[in-house]
Amino acid sequence: MRSTLEKWLRELNPDAYRDRGNGRRDFPGMPYEADGWRIQFNALPKSPEARRKEGVRPLGIISGGRAFWVQDEEGIKNALNDKGSAYGSLGAPYVVAVASSSITTDDYDVKNALYGTEALLIGTGPGGEIHSDALIRNPDGYWHKGDHWDHRHVSAVLVVKQLHPAFVGTQQHTIWEHPAPEWSVPPAPDVAAIDGRRPRRSAFRRSCAHADGVVRPYGPVADRGALPERWVRPINGVTRS
Repeated sequence: MRSTLEKWLRELNPDAYRDRGNGRRDFPGMPYEADGWRIQFNALPKSPEARRKEGVRPLGIISGGRAFWVQDEEGIKNALNDKGSAYGSLGAPYVVAVASSSITTDDYDVKNALYGTEALLIGTGPGGEIHSDALIRNPDGYWHKGDHWDHRHVSAVLVVKQLHPAFVGTQQHTIWEHPAPEWSVPPAPDVAAIDGRRPRRSAFRRSCAHADGVVRPYGPVADRGALPERWVRPINGVTRS
């Protein structure tokens, strides 16, 4: 492939393409096929000052994809709509666990999924001037519907981000509690008080929307990675709690 490229480039005159556009179709191209691979090469002329200059990268890649805004909240809501309706009313607290493998998922996405997408409220002054009034949330959340709270049977949502077996004991996840649930989630047990040891770190956070619409964390709760031995038992070689 290298010899084929070198032969093709030697036959081109870079000065003949200096005034072309910026798209790759504006420059000469050469398709290369071998062993089921097909690669399209396009030659972009260097400036006279950069030619034969050491240290200048000879190859580059033009992506064929398009940039788009990542919206992880849609995947979270889809999972909640599926899991949240799986059992109906249980007459007890119902916590739905949602695991995300996306590297971009954060609290912003979870808030948009549960409490509605964030929006900027724009107002108009007496003179016609436009100004931003406040950040608001649209009534399109899994829980927040503008004038009421929906899916009250789902007491809380446990969001697990990028869970990996090697980091189960150190990763921190969040339990997002419904502001007005049919059944509240009971407080987590104080593991440190039960076994007399201090947890390594908090594996979970608790968070909830307050009356003013602001989402605030409750603070850390017990570390599930520090459960006492009497709370866990092996079943067929798998430790379950």
